[in-house]
Amino acid sequence: MIRCNVDSSVLQQTLASARAQLPEHLRQTAATLAERLQAQARANLASGGKSSGQLAESLTIDLQAAGGDAVIASLSSNLPYAGYQEYGFQGAEQVMEQMRQITEAFGRPIETPHQILVRAYQRQVNYAGQHFMGNALESMTDEIETGFADTVRQEFPT
Repeated sequence: MIRCNVDSSVLQQTLASARAQLPEHLRQTAATLAERLQAQARANLASGGKSSGQLAESLTIDLQAAGGDAVIASLSSNLPYAGYQEYGFQGAEQVMEQMRQITEAFGRPIETPHQILVRAYQRQVNYAGQHFMGNALESMTDEIETGFADTVRQEFPT
């Protein structure tokens, strides 16, 4: 009979060390990928050509631990019209009463521009939306999956 004793304590220490470092490395990967996602969403807005830049600048990233090794990265905007731009809108919209400056009437400039009262009204809207965040996520899906897989492989090489 041949007997072999294997000391697995070094292997167990290596695995324990890698396991301890994995959550932090996953957080770093999530932060890097979230920044790239934010940049892609901003680029999508800029490519539309109609943006003032305010919506792009309002995009923020929030990283949160979700228990265990899980990390949640959120890309969002605090502007009230961000959802309208992303998802679009179809239906009736109420326009508030407002003062408007007029500079022309019947297609001709007027001598002294002045303000007029425009009463509240309702209008029908059919806006398709730009999907600037959804398109950014879709275009980066492979990169995100590869990024996390590479992080795990670096911690637990085969």
